[in-house]
Amino acid sequence: MKKISVTIAFFVVLYSFLSIRCEAQDRVFATTYQTNVLPYGARDFEFWATSRNGHKPNFYFGLDNRFEFEIGLGKNVQTSLYFNTDNNTQGDPSMATDGLTNEKGIGISNEWKWKLSDPVANTVGVALYHEIEIEPDEFEFESKIIMDKKFGKNLIALNAVYTYRLSLDAAKGKVFTTWASPIEFDLGYMHYFSKGFGFGFEAKNLNDISDANGWENSIIYAGPSLYINGSGWLININFLPQLQNIHKTDTAPETMVLDNHERFETRVVLSFNL
Repeated sequence: MKKISVTIAFFVVLYSFLSIRCEAQDRVFATTYQTNVLPYGARDFEFWATSRNGHKPNFYFGLDNRFEFEIGLGKNVQTSLYFNTDNNTQGDPSMATDGLTNEKGIGISNEWKWKLSDPVANTVGVALYHEIEIEPDEFEFESKIIMDKKFGKNLIALNAVYTYRLSLDAAKGKVFTTWASPIEFDLGYMHYFSKGFGFGFEAKNLNDISDANGWENSIIYAGPSLYINGSGWLININFLPQLQNIHKTDTAPETMVLDNHERFETRVVLSFNL
């Protein structure tokens, strides 16, 4: 009898949890950011899952998870905290040994977002975004300029992203640092077929820049994007295959970069209000 009562209570709580409509943070894309922010005191929880696969010549599969708590601070400002995990399984890149190796990592992040103008009331929406991420062997600072515009049943958004990444490494018993500063451009288009359903596409241009090799590549990813806002949940899904490397160098001489980057990336973001 006690087990039955606990089971009933669990489903009551689950039903109540799913009956909250996600209206405060109406996220549309899984990768591209919009300018909207939470109102004062509103709180959201988001779960991200990103799968990455398709390295050559060795097998590779990566799965990244992010758990995000957001809160609106008022005056068009919001902040959030993340707990991040990554899990990468791959074969030996040199193919000198058989079998697979697995690497896991954890980190924390703090995000700040400041909305400067609105995509409906103003000519174009503009927001500034900054995020700091800390891992045991890495520090990362990311800045974005976010722009978007909503017209009729359509939304278009553009992000310009700069990242500075400082990593720790060791050789011959000595610890040293390396840096990278990739630049990324994200583009998203969404058409709303109804209030709770939209379909469009996303594209991103990733440019790797490092202290060792300078500007290494310029990779284009693009694919479909899905938006569903149901009763109690909001979900965003995109699928981004790598299309082409448009900046070939000695470091990345091929038409696609598949040694350090994936052939396919899929992301799912689930959001709900607290």
